[in-house]
Amino acid sequence: MIPVSRYPLREGTADVPDAIRYVRNGLLDALKETLAQNPEQVNEQDSKGLTALHWAANHRFYAAVIALLETGKADLNIGDCRGRSALDHAHSGGHQKIIEAIQKAST
Repeated sequence: MIPVSRYPLREGTADVPDAIRYVRNGLLDALKETLAQNPEQVNEQDSKGLTALHWAANHRFYAAVIALLETGKADLNIGDCRGRSALDHAHSGGHQKIIEAIQKAST
């Protein structure tokens, strides 16, 4: 685990998995370090069923989307509490580059 003091965090993110916390806080280097040490975190979900990929896709964090997909372990079919996948989140925001990256990873 990356020492939290090394990466300042926004309020309300201490109780979520590290990968999600780092995406929510825009901490790409911390995300990459975490995935290198614990690649299984790519599919961990928060209380609303969102994974780090959902968060990155929804918030236009393209570099994080690529880092998560490059693990080769991202389950693209995980749905949030409303059954929406990361691709659904990207579509709802019209994030074309992210849509294309997720579609490419699914083939």
